[in-house]
Amino acid sequence: MRPGRAIGGQGGAIEAVSWRAQRRWLSFRSGKKIYLAGALIAVIAGAAVFIRFFPTHAVLDRKSVAVLPFDNVGDDTQNAYLSDGITAEVIFQLSRIADLRVISRDSVLRYKAMPAATRISMREIAGELEVATLLESNIQRSTDRSKVRSVLYDANSGQQIWSQSYDREMNDLLGIQTDVAESIAAALRVTLSPDQRDNIQRQPTSNPIAYDLYLRANEYYALRHKNDNEKAITLYQKAIEQDPKFALAYVGMANAYIERAGRYGFEEFWFDSAADLCRKAIGLDPGQARAYAGLARALNYKGLDQQAHEQTVIALRLAPNDVITNRRAAYDAEMSGRVDEQYAFRRKCHELDPNSVEDPYWLARICAWAGETETMEKWMGRAIKVENDPQQRSLFEV
Repeated sequence: MRPGRAIGGQGGAIEAVSWRAQRRWLSFRSGKKIYLAGALIAVIAGAAVFIRFFPTHAVLDRKSVAVLPFDNVGDDTQNAYLSDGITAEVIFQLSRIADLRVISRDSVLRYKAMPAATRISMREIAGELEVATLLESNIQRSTDRSKVRSVLYDANSGQQIWSQSYDREMNDLLGIQTDVAESIAAALRVTLSPDQRDNIQRQPTSNPIAYDLYLRANEYYALRHKNDNEKAITLYQKAIEQDPKFALAYVGMANAYIERAGRYGFEEFWFDSAADLCRKAIGLDPGQARAYAGLARALNYKGLDQQAHEQTVIALRLAPNDVITNRRAAYDAEMSGRVDEQYAFRRKCHELDPNSVEDPYWLARICAWAGETETMEKWMGRAIKVENDPQQRSLFEV
C-alpha cells in the first residue's frame, strides 16, 4: 500500500476495518506474526520501548510548548486563513529546534474558537497535550498593517514567561513569525545551533503578495477536497508568478500534485511533476526541510523507497520535530523492515501530535504483531478516545 492511500501517508485516512477483525487476521497469519515478533526481540530487550505506554512526567519538561491557534481579531472571517497560516508557520519554525518539543498544528486546532460553554482552562489543555508552556496569540489585520499580540504562559502556574506586541506593515509579517519563534526559544532557554538559528531567520520570500497567496493556498489544500485542491494549485502558481524563487510555493504545489494522483485518481505522471518541483525548491533553498519531505513523499509513491529514505534523513536533520517528516521516517522504517525504528518514530509522532488517531493506531498494530496484547489494547484505546468520527470509532470498537 503506497502512502497517502490509507493511514500511513500525509493526509491519509484510517482504513475502514474493525480492530477485532484485524486481530483475527493477525492470529490467522501466525507465520507473519512469529516473524515480526522475532524482529522485535531487539526492541523489547534492547530499547525496551514497550515498557512504558505513555510518559508519566512527575515534572513536565519546561522545553515543551503548544502554539494555540492565533485568534483572528475583528469580524472579517475572510482573514481566518491568515491566523491559521501563521499558527502553522510558527509551529514549523519551532519544529526545526531539536531541543524543543512543539505540538503539531493538527493537535492544537481542536482548541480553536471553542464555545464558551465548553472552553477548558490552559492547565487542562496543557495536561491533554503534555506540555509545560502555552503560547496564546491574536492577530488583527488592516489594509496594510498587522497587529500581533503573543503571550507565553507557564501552564501550571498561569504566569507569563514572555509577551510581546507587534504593529508592523503587512510585508513584515514573516519577520514577526521569526521573532516569535526566536523569543520562545530564548524564554525557554533552548539551545540553538548556528544552523538552526540561520534556518529560523531565513525568510522564504520578500514578496508579501506571494506569501499571502501561499497561505491562502495552504488553507484550500488542508480541506482535502478535489475542487479545493485545484484552487490551491492555482494559488500556488500565482504565488510563484509573484516570486519565482519562492521555494515553499513550489513545495506546496508539489504536494497538491501528489494529491491529484494519490487521492483523486489523476494520472501518475503528476508524481514525477511533484518530484521535479521539490528538486526545484531544493535548488532555490537547500535548507528547506519541507522540500526534502515532499520529494520523499513523491518518490515513495513511485516505489523508489531507498531514494525517498535519503531525502527523509535530510528533512529530519533540518526539522527534527516536524510530525509530517517523522511520519515519513516511520513509513521508511516500515518499508525496510526496521520495526524498532518504526515504533520509535510512531511513538515520537504521538508525542508531537497527541490528538491524532493515526499514530496510536499504528502503534497498536505493531504491538499486535509482536504479541504485546496488553500494550496493544492501551494504544487502541487511545486511538478510540481521540477518534472524532462516530462511525469510525464504532468500527474500532466492533
